Amino acid sequence: MLQPEDHCVRSGHEGHMAQFGINGGPRNARQLGWAKSYKTTLSNVQFTAHDTDVIGAAGIFWSLILSSMPTEVTEHVIKKLQQNEIPHIASRFVEPGQGFHVELGETQVIFPNASHAPPVWWCMSPDLG
Repeated sequence: MLQPEDHCVRSGHEGHMAQFGINGGPRNARQLGWAKSYKTTLSNVQFTAHDTDVIGAAGIFWSLILSSMPTEVTEHVIKKLQQNEIPHIASRFVEPGQGFHVELGETQVIFPNASHAPPVWWCMSPDLG
């Protein structure tokens, strides 16, 4: 059982995990909205660039899921999201919509007609320190 001081720590894991997309808000003030998982203060341009990168990575992963999972599963998920009018992934700085891009070095790869991923994404990284 986790101790109160351990509520955000996994034993033996020194990495970082952040939620991106729709969030239910803090436990003491529930409010549905776009998550903010930044520890540092960035300019709006930097926030937008970062969020665009995350949406692009999530979009590629979602496209891989759509291409490899049984359509009975993916169609059901998509149908439920649409029925409940849940938007695709976005942020405080990037509006929901269609299409995304990723930057690979100096090259920008654009997927203009690809669907954004579902509304919540978890970003995890190991401790590279």
